[in-house]
Amino acid sequence: MYDGGVFGPATRWAVVFLIIFVLFFLLVPWGTW
Repeated sequence: MYDGGVFGPATRWAVVFLIIFVLFFLLVPWGTW
């Protein structure tokens, strides 16, 4: 993995946060119903 420039680690953390947010958004309706 090449983490050069400013958008290296930032993009990685953004993707991880996005995946967690999507999973949480999809699991909340199933847990509340």
